[in-house]
Formats: sequence, C-alpha cells, structure tokens
Amino acid sequence: MKYPLLLLATGLLMLGACKSRNTQFLPDQIHKEDGQTPDTNAGAGKFSIDPPSGWQKTDTTINNVKIISLLSPAKSNEFRSNINVMTESIRDVSLDGYFDQSVSTMSKFTDNYSAGPKGEKEINGMRSKWMKYSCNKNGFDLDVLVYFVTKDGIAYVIMCTAPKGRIELYQAQFEEAVNSFRVS
Repeated sequence: MKYPLLLLATGLLMLGACKSRNTQFLPDQIHKEDGQTPDTNAGAGKFSIDPPSGWQKTDTTINNVKIISLLSPAKSNEFRSNINVMTESIRDVSLDGYFDQSVSTMSKFTDNYSAGPKGEKEINGMRSKWMKYSCNKNGFDLDVLVYFVTKDGIAYVIMCTAPKGRIELYQAQFEEAVNSFRVS
C-alpha cells in the first residue's frame, strides 16, 4: 500500500486541470514510478460516479494509477474545477487508519498545505470520512475536499478541487457527484 502514490497522481491531475486544458496524458508522457505496487488500482472498474450536468467525464492513467476524472465546463484561462477518483488495496487497514495516514501524508507532501475541517458522511450506505484543505499547486491556490470510502479492503479516494475561495460555488456539483458514487 503506497498512500503517497495516490496523492502524487492527484497532484498531477490538479495540474492537468489548469488553464482549461482538455488534458489527455499519452503513454509517453506518463512517468512510471519505481514505487508502483500491485495494491494500486485494486478497485478500478468496481465503482461508478456520475458527472454533474455539463461536466466532462474521462478515464486516464497517471504514473500507472487509473483515475476517473470529472471536469467542470471550460472557461478561458481558468483552472477547471474537478473531481477525481482513485483506488488502492488497503487489505485490513480500517477507514480510520487509512484516513489518518492520508491526512499525515498530505500535510507532509503538499505545498502550502493548510488543514481545514474534517468529518464523516454516509454515501449510499457506506461510511466515509472527509477533509478540506488548501494548497498551492504550480502557482494555483486551491481548495480541496477529499472523501475516503473503504469497502472490502479497497480504498476509494474522491478528490474535489476548486480555485481557492470558490469551493462553495461548486459545492452542489461536488455533492451531486459524490452522492452518485457506488461500489459494485
């Protein structure tokens, strides 16, 4: 289990949403990590999430991590708010343990990390934990809302990202997508 790997991939996705680019990462653009483990992608294909109305849904792979990405409508020269879902096997680690480790990792490896509130939410009968934080990624000040769901030894990480100070503008769309999340 390699928690920082998921966070690294997510950081790259945040960059890909910058400046309204419809980024598609080609195989020769994807850097393969030496730390790749068989635990990564364990839940890929075992879940569904619906994009909010007008948003684009894409499947992509970054650093060998399969990611479902939902992108807000493009606006010129702006960061595209987005929702990304990644998975990994956590075997017998609890939701609480995985959440605590992820929070610790984010605080150590995220530029200008500023912790926000944390809480719990039920998503289609599954217990989840969430956290908000702010950071700077490649010159963009961002607010991030992350949900962590675990089921049958797999962690599902749902990361909602918006420009700093504008997360509330996207809250309804984030909730719409998160509430549609299901594990098969």
